[in-house]
Amino acid sequence: RPLVQLFPRFTSRGANAVCARQPRVDSFEEHEPFFASCLSGLEPLLAAELSRLPIGATDVREGRLGVHFGGGKDVGARAVLWSRCAMRVMELLHSEDEVHDQPALYDAVVRA
Repeated sequence: RPLVQLFPRFTSRGANAVCARQPRVDSFEEHEPFFASCLSGLEPLLAAELSRLPIGATDVREGRLGVHFGGGKDVGARAVLWSRCAMRVMELLHSEDEVHDQPALYDAVVRA
């Protein structure tokens, strides 16, 4: 059997066409803060990688041993999937300003 009969969706482009779907970059979800950790010295490369396609992160800022960035849950998932420099991608769940010792940390966790 010819390949075109087995896979009729390739008839308009030819039997040898490769269909590559580009990931969607537009995010209509809430803006979530993320942090991607990396090795020392790779922060500029990771920041450039996160801001480009296919990840498309916003508010990209280099930090110490990583990069802070923002976007929806889809941006976080694309960072996990497509980043070559990041060791871990973490989402900020809660922030507390007045934590200076262990009891204050425990109280902040209980309140969250």
